[in-house]
Amino acid sequence: MRTILLLTIILRFATFTNAQTLIQGTVSDIQEKKGIESVNVTIQDKDNNSILGFTLTDKEGKYRIEYRGQKDSLVLTASGFNVKKQSKTVVNKSQTVDFEATFESITLKEVKITPPNIRQRGDTISYTVSNFTDKSDRTIEDVLKKLPGIDVKESGQILYQNIPINKFYIEGLDLLQGRYGLATRNIEAKDVQNVEVFENHQAIKALRDKIFSEQAAINLKLKESAKGVLTSNALVGAGLPPLLKFGEVTAMYFSKSKQNITTYKGNNAGYDVSADQRQFYSFDSNIQSNSGLLSVQSPSSPPTSQRRYLYNETNIFSFNNLWKPSTDYQINTNVNYLNDRIDKSSFASTEYFLLNNEYVKIEETLNSRSYNNRANVDIQLNGNKEKFYLDNKLRFEGVWDSERGNAINRDTIRQILEKPKYGISNSFELIKNYEKTTLRITSDNSFSTLPHNLTVEPVLYGNLFDVFDGAKAMRQNVYQPRS
Repeated sequence: MRTILLLTIILRFATFTNAQTLIQGTVSDIQEKKGIESVNVTIQDKDNNSILGFTLTDKEGKYRIEYRGQKDSLVLTASGFNVKKQSKTVVNKSQTVDFEATFESITLKEVKITPPNIRQRGDTISYTVSNFTDKSDRTIEDVLKKLPGIDVKESGQILYQNIPINKFYIEGLDLLQGRYGLATRNIEAKDVQNVEVFENHQAIKALRDKIFSEQAAINLKLKESAKGVLTSNALVGAGLPPLLKFGEVTAMYFSKSKQNITTYKGNNAGYDVSADQRQFYSFDSNIQSNSGLLSVQSPSSPPTSQRRYLYNETNIFSFNNLWKPSTDYQINTNVNYLNDRIDKSSFASTEYFLLNNEYVKIEETLNSRSYNNRANVDIQLNGNKEKFYLDNKLRFEGVWDSERGNAINRDTIRQILEKPKYGISNSFELIKNYEKTTLRITSDNSFSTLPHNLTVEPVLYGNLFDVFDGAKAMRQNVYQPRS
């Protein structure tokens, strides 16, 4: 037992007394002859390249490295981030080894990062547009229809989780004030980087901790190539019979403080381009319907796609501009004009079978032509802060609609309807947050007039009315002011 313990002590002593090799030197620039700091110097095994020791040069380019081992030869290597690697084979003894280094540029390998299809951070869901796009997709609306959770109706209205969205942003700005069909049907998919969904979106910052919203908002994040440049696109088509035509021109500009979309569309091929001007949220004066108390007897719409029966001659123009004078304020100007002519015709034949093998047959032909001219100008000032919210929107609108119709049975009944509409309105909202209370003031003021008149020729049921002999037509006037 004592012998074994003594042998162990001897072995430990022998190992501890191995020779120590000290290698030192300088790594300097071969051109300027100055020492290079933070160069990595290593000692490696000549046979298997394993690292036996390492150090870094100091501010003057000097290094010291120690080695305890029995190898006859060692490989000394100096290398750095932009220093060309060089090695020297030396014997295992204390000595001075200097390096004269040269610099070299490093070519990094290309790394391609593929973003995930869908990312979520808090209440924001981001869809990578390129991962949902194929060759058949031209506009961003084509891509929106493919995104999970998002539904686009035929009218262009966007729903998220079956609930209509309450805001549509482009780079965080509400340029179109609800007429976002102008964006979804004109912005090309290739110009959009991401589609973001803001769940439970409260657009008014002053109410975010006070009023919960179940509606979402959508924001388009554009590619850098589409920002700060004026882009335009045009589409033209023609066909038969006898001459069908379709054309559109769109110009767009998006930056941090200015945005603009100006577009013209026209066709007689059954496309209802007026849908681009449809208002999907807030401050809708129902100018599209222009309903009144008078109407022309005209053919009703069949239960099929509008593209199958619409005979039209439509032109629309839209100018939309946004300017941010400061971080929390923006001024919107939206101008829209619609000129539309729609032709309708129908034929109906009805037979009534009576007793004694008798029957009555009634045939009626209806045709009509309507002319719609509508324009509106919106000017809005919006300030949106955490403790203060201001919104004022002024609108001017005018409608010059008319319709001509014929009802043909044994005789021809001609109808002429003029139904203009003129209006002005202003919407104001102010919200101010104090320490424990919130002040909210709203005001909506509007005035419109609908001086409609209907002329029917010839006089029908003259015995029921007090008319003079020789009267050829009937005329009805309705004046309907609204405020």
